[in-house]
Amino acid sequence: MQAKASPVAASAPRLTCHVFRADAFPVVAGVCLGDPLGPPAELCPGDVYALRPEARAYRLDLRQAPDGRHVAAAGSEAAAEGAEAVREARLTFMDPDGNRAEILLLKLRPGRDGARRWFLPLTPIEAGTDYTLIETERDPPPLPLVDVATIAFARRTRITLADGSQRPIEQLRPGDLVLTRDNGPQPLRHVLSRTVRAIGSFAPVAIARGALGNADDLVVSQHLRLFLYRRGEDRLAERPETLVKAADLIDGASVVLRRGGFCDYMSPVFDRHEVIYAECVPVESLLVNPDTRCRLPQEDRAALDEMLPDLAQAPLRAAEVQAAAVERARAGLFRPRRR
Repeated sequence: MQAKASPVAASAPRLTCHVFRADAFPVVAGVCLGDPLGPPAELCPGDVYALRPEARAYRLDLRQAPDGRHVAAAGSEAAAEGAEAVREARLTFMDPDGNRAEILLLKLRPGRDGARRWFLPLTPIEAGTDYTLIETERDPPPLPLVDVATIAFARRTRITLADGSQRPIEQLRPGDLVLTRDNGPQPLRHVLSRTVRAIGSFAPVAIARGALGNADDLVVSQHLRLFLYRRGEDRLAERPETLVKAADLIDGASVVLRRGGFCDYMSPVFDRHEVIYAECVPVESLLVNPDTRCRLPQEDRAALDEMLPDLAQAPLRAAEVQAAAVERARAGLFRPRRR
């Protein structure tokens, strides 16, 4: 007797994005003052919106069903497994400096906590900034629901090579031997690079020199994970080997978010998903597999497809620590700052 087929193939690539509730982006000036993002027919061009300072991003994992629909995968924060994600509109805004910002308005059926309408920033949206609605595109064409943040290091981050020397990441070249924690010297295959405005989820995290034993300030993207090995009572999870997201380490003192200006981000790629050393701190390299390729910006995905089409890496064997556990242990994570 054959098992009943699942409506979504288990092998279907998982698309990951981070979305906000519609009520986290209300009108602060205009015709619909106080209203959250609503149905496209009710939106008024010229209304000014602002993301609430306390707004948080919710992870939404999607898989594509055979009929083309996107449905929530297990583990999503924004919707229960099987909830359908429907694209309602693509909205274009302008900030006070004249920069355009775009979001994708989504309806999740059903969503978490009764929230049915959500939005996905297609460009970074900064809390507290005014965004004037200038265009509403209903029934937008299919768009890749990509994560807006790449796992990456800021330019001038020094990476440890096989001989123990350190070199700024922008000076690394394919074939250079980089020291890895688990597999010794490994050749670099490629470095992805892009420049973005340092706002919203693109703003980098800066870890002060010495806070984690780092030789200099370590500046990374918010989603990059650091490798922490802690035994006994100091463990952050069941296993001593743990991965902690940079954004979860922010304490406003030793670790801060650097907003404003632009940031050059660079992502090293190896044959395996590795733990490498950046400013002497063990951190992950970019994980490349069918799931994560879908999260990358189109130009990065195209570069990998051309150079390393068959690359499919296994994740690191380490526990990912949740933000709540990091919060409880934060006081003991950082070393006294050097004078």
